[in-house]
Amino acid sequence: MSEKLFEKILAWLEHMGPLFLEAIVILLVGKLMAKLVLKIMAKGLKNKHIDNTAHTFMMSIVKTLIYIFSVIIALSALNVPMSSIVATVGAAGLTLGLALQTSLSNVAGGFVILFSKPFQCGDYVEINSSEGTVTAISILYTRILTIDNKTIFIPNGSVANATITNFTREKKRRLEITFSISYSSDFDKACVLVMSFLSDFCYVMLYHV
Repeated sequence: MSEKLFEKILAWLEHMGPLFLEAIVILLVGKLMAKLVLKIMAKGLKNKHIDNTAHTFMMSIVKTLIYIFSVIIALSALNVPMSSIVATVGAAGLTLGLALQTSLSNVAGGFVILFSKPFQCGDYVEINSSEGTVTAISILYTRILTIDNKTIFIPNGSVANATITNFTREKKRRLEITFSISYSSDFDKACVLVMSFLSDFCYVMLYHV
């Protein structure tokens, strides 16, 4: 009985071994293809002067699609019927859709950010009490860097529904500075010092920022 079972296993491996090898090669080629396509895509987006905000988001979408197609082709190489693959993908999609509603809302939020453009990479923003410079917008998260060098990942779904303050959208912005002067201080001298400070401050903002 054991010899027959062993022979069946050998026969199965002899038949399926090359197919598994082919599937692995397809997956590896898909991974290399994803890297190559993303590299070419990054250069193309840069040359066409497309908004940097869209770069990481679009590349995340393309990378995910390439991986999905690679898996489907690998399953086909294993002689899995296409109808079964479609049915499995459909069932998995429905299951994942129900289980990952939050993630799907983050993907939808990414599209909302991409097309409405409330901010772009490099802008200094405040989102849900988190404040910092936008460094990337991926398929699920918006990444900002705070002034104390902390990286914050905010779900795109939350960003799309949040009140966003963009501090760098406009070239000019009013700045309020309060100076406290003692009643016993020399008012004229204080005015001279304040004006001198403002003059130096304006010079720095105009020529060094």
